[in-house]
Amino acid sequence: MSGDPVYFRVFRLAHARKLLYNALHTPIYKDARTLCILHNERSILSEKRTGDDYRLNKKQLQSEETKKRVAESAKALFIQKGYAATSIEDIVESTGSSKGNIYYHFKSKQGLFLYLLDEWEQEWIEKWKEQSQTYATKIDKLYGMVEHLVINDLNHPLTKAADEFMGDESGDSVIQDRIVNFLQDCIAFNQELLQEGMDAGELEQGDAKTLGIILQALLNGLGEMTRQLSLTEVLKLYRDAMHVMLFGIAQR
Repeated sequence: MSGDPVYFRVFRLAHARKLLYNALHTPIYKDARTLCILHNERSILSEKRTGDDYRLNKKQLQSEETKKRVAESAKALFIQKGYAATSIEDIVESTGSSKGNIYYHFKSKQGLFLYLLDEWEQEWIEKWKEQSQTYATKIDKLYGMVEHLVINDLNHPLTKAADEFMGDESGDSVIQDRIVNFLQDCIAFNQELLQEGMDAGELEQGDAKTLGIILQALLNGLGEMTRQLSLTEVLKLYRDAMHVMLFGIAQR
């Protein structure tokens, strides 16, 4: 057994660890040869760690690439066929991945669609971060927010599938929690924008959280009422709604 290369390498690694441990607990080295051995064994450990890290990173990269490939194929199917009509078998056929591989990455069709919603949300946030820097005033920013919502959310290719998903899975506790968390995030987002306007002196001081809830209720209602309208019509309605939210309709 002692002649086995694998056994010998394991033995060398164990020996290297022992030397390194001793090095950390021995303040003075009188033997130059020991220092030389220590340096060589440290190199062995470094090579081992580098090799393991490389193999691990390569495996993680391949796994992530597979996950993204499956997600992109599934996204195309959801857009084309809808959520309910797209089966795991459809995704298997489209991607060439096994059902087990898909379940390994996403656990279920529901989990896969939630992953796509997370991607969508992150994409929305990144685009908004860039766009939000372009407005001269906080009021302009509020108008820009509803335009961004229409163009990058209501007009998104996954919108219909997402509506179907929320309807089909609404009885699921995971989805219920997701909807609650999403609405809370939206209200917090609205609150922050409104508070910015108050702090800048562009809006009257008030309860930003309450106003954030009112704004979200207005946007949710518009989303339900504008499904059959053109993009141009929807954009105008959202702008008008924001104008009413900011300035009201009463005579002054």
